[in-house]
Amino acid sequence: MEIFRNLQFQLIKYWILYLTVGILFVFCSTSGICAAEDEELEISVLDEIEQGLINQSPGGEPQKTERKDLIKLEDKKKESISSKITLPQESTDFSYKKTASIVVLNKITAKSELVKFELNKEKSFGHLSVEVHKCAKNINPLKPTNLMLIKVFDHKTDGNKSLVFDGWMDSSNLSISALEHPVYEIIPRDCLD
Repeated sequence: MEIFRNLQFQLIKYWILYLTVGILFVFCSTSGICAAEDEELEISVLDEIEQGLINQSPGGEPQKTERKDLIKLEDKKKESISSKITLPQESTDFSYKKTASIVVLNKITAKSELVKFELNKEKSFGHLSVEVHKCAKNINPLKPTNLMLIKVFDHKTDGNKSLVFDGWMDSSNLSISALEHPVYEIIPRDCLD
């Protein structure tokens, strides 16, 4: 019996809500109080669109109509703060080195190993093989960073090897490009002579 009362209460509540919305709709449509404030603007925009459709040439090419109420892109750029700011030109002086030191971390055993790589020489770690192609060290002492061009291959049990990572790694910002492997993580450290 209580379920019936709850259902009856819900039905009455929804009936009152619908009745209120209906009364508001009828009142707004007959009195014009709820009409948009910018109704004249809407009518003029609709008239412009209608005129644009009427003024189309017979070849199907519509004629351009100039809208006076829209801000032009050039005016918007003038107002923009970013157009007034000029960034200083940074010197990106890099020195290319012949040896790269990389930390190879085994996530399963939690053992890490600092390994020195000569350029274009491949070294293996379990099923993973790593090859460093370029190593660039930033000369600027305020921004100590090392960039390494690295290729990483995963050797499958069936004898195939698949490319897992091919790209630049930055020692100062590891989150830009990182190796996603379930067992190993490669962390670039330094470029050496």
